[in-house]
Amino acid sequence: MIRKNFLEKLLDGASVEWKSLGEVSELVRGNGLPKTDFTETGVPAIHYGQIYTYYKTFTLDTKSFVSPETATKLKKVNTGDVVITNTSENWEDVGKAVVYLGTEQAVTGGHATIIRAC
Repeated sequence: MIRKNFLEKLLDGASVEWKSLGEVSELVRGNGLPKTDFTETGVPAIHYGQIYTYYKTFTLDTKSFVSPETATKLKKVNTGDVVITNTSENWEDVGKAVVYLGTEQAVTGGHATIIRAC
C-alpha cells in the first residue's frame, strides 16, 4: 500500500505551479523593539515573544504598543501581513507565525520577519 504524505492528500492530484516564497511575497526583517520600548497606548506593536505566548493564528489587535517616535524606527506591519518568529527560547517556537488583521498599521522588531504578499 502506498501512503500519501500530507501535501499529496491536500492537493489530491490537482495540478499546481510551484513558486518560491520570494516569487510571491516580500520578506522584511524587523529591527529593534526591546520590551523597554513598550507603552500603554500608541502604535500597535507585535513582539516576537508574544507570537508564541499570546497570539493564536491571527490577531485584530496587538498586546503591546510603542510611541509614535519609536515606531518611525521599526519595520511596518500591514493588514494581511504574516509575522514569523526568527528566534525563541526553544526550538519548538522558532518559525511560529501570526497574521495581522488589524486596521491600523503595526510595527515589529528584529527577532521577527514580515511576509508580505506581492
